[in-house]
Amino acid sequence: MKLKKKINDTNIKLVKIEKDSSLPFENNSFDYITICNVLFHLDDKSVDLILDDSRRLLKKDGKIIILTPTGNNDFFSLLAKFFSLDNLSILIWYFATKRRAKTWVRERYLEQYSSKNKLNYKKKITMGGFALFEIIRM
Repeated sequence: MKLKKKINDTNIKLVKIEKDSSLPFENNSFDYITICNVLFHLDDKSVDLILDDSRRLLKKDGKIIILTPTGNNDFFSLLAKFFSLDNLSILIWYFATKRRAKTWVRERYLEQYSSKNKLNYKKKITMGGFALFEIIRM
């Protein structure tokens, strides 16, 4: 089934957002915002724009939940834990993210952003050490 057909069979609406534009939603609209495998690929200005806009969209006590690879563990551990012929994309994910993810985790960008903006920050390693949940609460 094609992606367009899958989307048309739901109440999901795709919206194209230009780079460095605000998200087209009303302030205080969401309890949670999730960001997966994105921020560590961006420059600091773009990360701040996304986080600031996400904060605008969150209701009081809302959370931004960020999932990022850690760049840790080795290829053979990944194969043992997650590889199957139905999940070949895990190999692409590992090799495409490993180097930059290690830098992201080491720099602790979200922890510093949270401290600077007086936000609550927590982190938790997941996926057997291959990924990191970072949670920012308003």
